[in-house]
Amino acid sequence: MNRLYNDKQIKGMVTFYCIGILMLLHHESVYCESPYSTATSDTRTTSDAVSSPDTEYSLRLAHGKYGMVEIKIRNTWGYICPNHFNDADAMVLCRELGYKGGFAYLLIREFDNGLRPLVFSLGCTGTEKMIFNCYSDIRGNVSDCSLDSYAAAHCYNNSGYEFRLVNKSAPGYGLVEMAIDGEWRPFCGYQGFDYNSRAIDYICQNIGYSAGSFVSRSQENPVESVWTTHLSQCDGDPSMLLRCPIILVPNEQPYDSRSSANNRYRWLNSFQCRSGLLPTIKCF
Repeated sequence: MNRLYNDKQIKGMVTFYCIGILMLLHHESVYCESPYSTATSDTRTTSDAVSSPDTEYSLRLAHGKYGMVEIKIRNTWGYICPNHFNDADAMVLCRELGYKGGFAYLLIREFDNGLRPLVFSLGCTGTEKMIFNCYSDIRGNVSDCSLDSYAAAHCYNNSGYEFRLVNKSAPGYGLVEMAIDGEWRPFCGYQGFDYNSRAIDYICQNIGYSAGSFVSRSQENPVESVWTTHLSQCDGDPSMLLRCPIILVPNEQPYDSRSSANNRYRWLNSFQCRSGLLPTIKCF
């Protein structure tokens, strides 16, 4: 009997047939998948919180480890309202960014940076793993956000902030120093600090006293860095650092190029602080 096909042709036909079977199986597997299936990844997004499948969020701090909290939702960067932002929110946010913890503060808003508010309130308790697990309220009226400050956080790997007095002659008297994550620097707070009794009271209460008062500005040796050179009135959340809008370091917020007078004032404050004109207070 004559063979219709040689061995080489038969092998080719078998190979072609097998490829066809595999393609058919693949076709069936794709189109038989349930249209209601959901991803099982543990990556959290804001889509679950707002029932919008195209919504994801990203977080960042303006200066890496600290600064204004910026959030991206629906491919748009914005910020969180400062009105209800507190230490519990900052703690969760910093852990999500890979740090041990963090604390909140209000960053003075000297001018509009072009971003708009996207989230009204996070509502964290401080125990959540990420802000996705908090009661995030993006449906609040963001038009009610405070216009004098931004929500800011400072993350740490060891410890938060603490105060001490460099004693001169008696306990409870001396220059103010503050540490963040174990880094001690003089606390300058040049603008408004001398007359800010609530801020001074808070510092004294933090180190075990009831209240305090400003004594004088003492000329010391120049210092390379200080904590905060800008301080406004303390009317913020009691759980916030100093309960005041502040700037932790002189270059934390860009100068407003539209105001040369403001630039000179900020530069003068920074220069006087680092030249050693530091505050002395008395706690009692």
